[in-house]
Amino acid sequence: MKYRVKNEALAGTYTPFQVGPQEIVLTGIHVPDSAPGDRIQLKLEIGWSKPAYLDLAELEVLLREDTVDGPVLYWTQESCMIKARFIETVTLTAAGGSKIFYLTVRSMEERALISGTYSLQVTVDTQ
Repeated sequence: MKYRVKNEALAGTYTPFQVGPQEIVLTGIHVPDSAPGDRIQLKLEIGWSKPAYLDLAELEVLLREDTVDGPVLYWTQESCMIKARFIETVTLTAAGGSKIFYLTVRSMEERALISGTYSLQVTVDTQ
């Protein structure tokens, strides 16, 4: 392993907030130096829940590259009845150089609250 870095906001250290149709950047992470062929593993984690007035929550999770509105590397839509913890690992092969990744969320009908720990962790391994 070359290195591992994690950006995280722990549950209880911020006021939970509602997610709407505009993408919200939860966190970003910088990969300062990778060689062509290095393996980049990005671990996404989000603790979230439904607003009290709804029966079902829906949340879109996106991983973007380079800028906050850059290319989407990963997308999924999740749902939950009360609260959930989303965890996913995305593996990429580095082209070399520096990269920035952004973990973003949206909920087209405002059907989600970010209420738990959220983080973005990167691990870079040599090929």
